[in-house]
Amino acid sequence: MSDRHRTSAAGRSVDEESPLLAREPTKPPSFRQSAEPDPSIANEEPSNKHLFIVFGSVFTGVFLAALDTTVVATLSVPISNHFGSASLLSWLGSSYRVANAMCQPLSGRLTDIFSRRSGLIVCNVLFAVGTLMCGLATSKWVLLTGRAVAGMGGGGLNAITAFLVSDLVPLRKRGVIQGFVHICYGVGAGLGGLFGGWMNDLWGWRAAFLYRVPVIAISAVLVCLTVKGSSNKADGSSRLSRVDFLGAFTLCLALVLLLLGLNAGGNLVEWTHPLVLASMSLSAVAAGMFVFVETTWAKEFMIPMHLLLNQSVFAACLMNWFICMVLFMATFYVPVFFQVNGLSTTASGIRLLPQSVGTAIGSLTSGYIMKRTGQYWSLGLIVVSASAFGFAGLSTMTINTPTFLTLLYVFLVGVGYGGMLSVALLATVAAVSHEEQAVATSANYAFRSTGSTIGVTIASTISHSLLQKGLHQRFDSYKESEEEINRILNSLDELKHLPQGWDKGVYEAYAIALRAVFLTGLGIKPGEKHNLDDGKLHGLQWSLKSPKSIEFIKGQLQNCSSRHTGHKSCPSHEQTKLPTRMILLDPVTDTIHLHETDESDRGVYAALSHCWGPPGLHPIRITGNTISQFKEPTPISDLTAVFQDAIWLCKQLGIYNIWIDSLCIIQDDGRDWQSESSKMAQYYSNAHVTIAVERSWDSNTHFLRDAEDRWRPMSYSTIDENGSSITYIIQEHYSHQAFLAGLSNYFKRGKDILLNRGWCLQEAVLSTRVIHFTPSDIIWECRSTMECLDRHHRPDQEDWNIRKILTKLEHWPSTDQDRQVATCKVWNRLVRKYTLRTLSFQQDKLPAFGGIASYFSRFYGDRYLAGIWESQLLSGLCWKVVETGQTQVRSLALEEPTAPSWSWASLPVGVGVDGSEDLGYECLAAGYEPRILETECQLSSTDAPFGRVNHGYILFEAPIFEVRLNCVSLSPNHPDWIQHNISWGDDVKIRERSTVTFWHDTLLAVHGDKVMRATTGRQLRYLEGVSSFHGTAWVLWLAGLNNGCAKGLVLGQTGNIGAFQRLGLVKITNFEIDSLPNCPSRTLIRLV
Repeated sequence: MSDRHRTSAAGRSVDEESPLLAREPTKPPSFRQSAEPDPSIANEEPSNKHLFIVFGSVFTGVFLAALDTTVVATLSVPISNHFGSASLLSWLGSSYRVANAMCQPLSGRLTDIFSRRSGLIVCNVLFAVGTLMCGLATSKWVLLTGRAVAGMGGGGLNAITAFLVSDLVPLRKRGVIQGFVHICYGVGAGLGGLFGGWMNDLWGWRAAFLYRVPVIAISAVLVCLTVKGSSNKADGSSRLSRVDFLGAFTLCLALVLLLLGLNAGGNLVEWTHPLVLASMSLSAVAAGMFVFVETTWAKEFMIPMHLLLNQSVFAACLMNWFICMVLFMATFYVPVFFQVNGLSTTASGIRLLPQSVGTAIGSLTSGYIMKRTGQYWSLGLIVVSASAFGFAGLSTMTINTPTFLTLLYVFLVGVGYGGMLSVALLATVAAVSHEEQAVATSANYAFRSTGSTIGVTIASTISHSLLQKGLHQRFDSYKESEEEINRILNSLDELKHLPQGWDKGVYEAYAIALRAVFLTGLGIKPGEKHNLDDGKLHGLQWSLKSPKSIEFIKGQLQNCSSRHTGHKSCPSHEQTKLPTRMILLDPVTDTIHLHETDESDRGVYAALSHCWGPPGLHPIRITGNTISQFKEPTPISDLTAVFQDAIWLCKQLGIYNIWIDSLCIIQDDGRDWQSESSKMAQYYSNAHVTIAVERSWDSNTHFLRDAEDRWRPMSYSTIDENGSSITYIIQEHYSHQAFLAGLSNYFKRGKDILLNRGWCLQEAVLSTRVIHFTPSDIIWECRSTMECLDRHHRPDQEDWNIRKILTKLEHWPSTDQDRQVATCKVWNRLVRKYTLRTLSFQQDKLPAFGGIASYFSRFYGDRYLAGIWESQLLSGLCWKVVETGQTQVRSLALEEPTAPSWSWASLPVGVGVDGSEDLGYECLAAGYEPRILETECQLSSTDAPFGRVNHGYILFEAPIFEVRLNCVSLSPNHPDWIQHNISWGDDVKIRERSTVTFWHDTLLAVHGDKVMRATTGRQLRYLEGVSSFHGTAWVLWLAGLNNGCAKGLVLGQTGNIGAFQRLGLVKITNFEIDSLPNCPSRTLIRLV
């Protein structure tokens, strides 16, 4: 139960005027029914057979698109020679990648709207048409247009395939599937050069395009047959209205102009030419327009700006950018190196095969490692290093370099490329929600395309410039050198017809130019390493609904409930008394219904611990008017997301009864609410298992979604049944840290919902077994052990564990003095932990702790007075407000009190017992010991002995000392910056070496000359606009006085004669007994 049992006008989960939807009644299952998990509830992950069929069809398109990216690597020379234009060499690849870069950012959002199937069919058609145009081209402009059309289709095929992988495969397994995608891509890209050279040698370069058109058509047919269409029935006009046409246009314009300028500079015209300058300038303007449109105009963003501002996404995109930049430098200029050395296009293509093999191995191996470990920083470092070694080797190649070394260098470049593709893509989708994964992947592919284009452009510029410079330096003095140099620059075939004496100089110039290209690629490698280090990449997620998760929970339940070795402290709970009302789950149909139990009903049930969220997001709940509707079969789909997941989990575990607070307590019946909330100890301790949802802020957020991991080890220590210390090494996440440590500084983060909510402490402490669904993991906790899915253990030092202490307390004799001391320590620690948590309603302060109080009543066996046990009254009164970093409630005026001032429940702030355990409450000097004459605590309901109180008082007979309490404001802008000091009367002499510490409870005020608590309901003068005030207060000593220390309450007098309220706690160290009068007068003190 959480701080949420209210009927609010803002709530909208239950409409009391309209009945719930219900199916035909079915026979309810028996409480004692113990069935196997419902086989009709299938796992959400698709079968391997289904994945094989779907991906087998789309991978064909990926292979052909990859083939097209490199087919011109070996065809560029014959094509350039055919059209008589060496500048065409750069544009053959760049036109394709410009279209890729233009299409891929759009494909994510467009296929979200029109379906993946429609996108794949359109891309196959574009790819086929563009390829056919290339094969039939009669001019270089037709050829370049065909390359651009094919680039649009090929880019879409690659990106949409990645979207399908995200749609169908859980992220933790996605690395392996993506590895197969990259195998297809790598093999296609590696065979592209070989295929192009082979076809050119046999039938000419046109055949390399024309022979692929029928295969592309077959791929399109396979997609139509195997990939399902969208279930969205919206018509075409409504879908078109969702398209951000202006954003798409400005994005495409920015990319096309950018790449046009990069490709034209140094190839068609000089870098200072107006065409280049205008293209680059207009690209920047279009990019600014795109940002403006996406941030102020668009309804459904093509690429949401917050994704690119996400450091993880941006770092992963930059890694893609750099790796594709250097890869395509190698892909296009390694064949040129071979052809310069006299090899044919086919032989040059064969030497690129190791690159595709390396890409396949790097991608698949990386995917497998990420699946097994969930880590990729060290993996990324390895593949970046492999690629760097490959480029270092390429930069040292000469005509005499052994062939096996050349193949090794190319292989290492491929390993680095394939591995980094998997790492960067999974890092991208791990950093965003599932709904944004397609758009984020689109951005990822856009960076790939622009990176590859820029890489080829940089390589072309460097190669062309250095080659031209080297030739002029060597041959300017030769006759007709200008014409010969131009022929060499425009056609590699000219190397076969060089004038006498030119061979050595030309080959040296080519070697220097190509070595500079590879050294440039090596110089870009630190960019990959930088983003890998500083990107703060997200860990990989895994499904909490997977078979692995369910088997883990089943195994722990079986071990614990059967009391195997290591679980002797855990009861079996085979049949226990059931709560007043239960939710019964139908094992056959997807319905539930509410059942009111009898005293004799016994069975196995689960309990749910969750957070309701703000009023507008409250879960469905029962009221006096709707309870009859819930007694009829109700579809599970009518319930909120958390309830649906909890019911699904119970069915998987073979549990068909569940207790959910909002559905089992009548929320608008105060008497029922008080009665049922007082039974919390019984309900949670009798539950077979408690499902603790610590990863959903409200009931409308599914908790069986993908986990979020950080993957850094931390340790947790406990003691096994034999007394040996065991330390568990688990994966660190903020939820683990807060859960295990319980430290207040983690509460500030607001990340761990149940760990910060007041109601949920007793649900966790009292439950015999708890399954914690944290943001990153599933944690099992019982009275004997704690386990999580990914951990190892080793012996280490003992750590404190509340559950094990409680188990020991139950077995200790009640007369054992150690049990009494341990009971007090555990109680005080629980009070501190509880008061550090938050409640939406201050009047729930005592009810939300009532279950724990009910449990501890078996140890104390006496009256419970608003949070303090009567047998421990004096020590229980010595609590103080603790500094926790919470909002300083002590600086605020309190609402009307919900508990007596002497109770810690009167304050909405963390409290703790003073740590000086040596004072003792039996050591007061003669005549100073307080005598308790009478205690009274009137309950709001007799059905809730540990719940709310209307009022209460404690009547003392004791000496009381009048003091002056001075309050000085340290800053007019900060009301909590207040210095308090006490001026003692003549009857108390404080030595210079004594230290006085005063902990005030809340904001103080002065009424007349008397200091009291400030409340919003009284017109009192406190530190608001004034610099200081002082007034009269009193001190009631409770402990010490004869052992060098003293501790007591600071009291303020109320309007009633003889009535006092607590203002705070005072402690004096180095106190001497002769500082007090020998025969103090005693008076009656009524503390209210």
